[in-house]
Amino acid sequence: MQIIFINESKFVCDFVESLCKSNDLACFSISDTTDFTYLVDDLKPALIIIDKNVYQEDEDRFWSGISAASHQTKTMIVGMESEKFDYANPGMIIAETFANDIKSNLN
Repeated sequence: MQIIFINESKFVCDFVESLCKSNDLACFSISDTTDFTYLVDDLKPALIIIDKNVYQEDEDRFWSGISAASHQTKTMIVGMESEKFDYANPGMIIAETFANDIKSNLN
């Protein structure tokens, strides 16, 4: 199962990639939503997870990138609630449960 994770912090991106890898999830991380449509089409992720800070910087660009992609995917936001997303995690990423939460949401 492939995931794209979007967060402005390289440390957080590396941490989430490591969590995913240790739980048999493929994860590709990026720091912003500039021209990410090709990644959605190339990687065909089951889920795109975006941090609220990146999302709030350019909400329109995020949704434009999603809608321009030919691959349909689920979306999740971390750090706030939003009805626009398939899933929301209003808190922070919890290392102990993150991978299992992702797997249970997508199965």
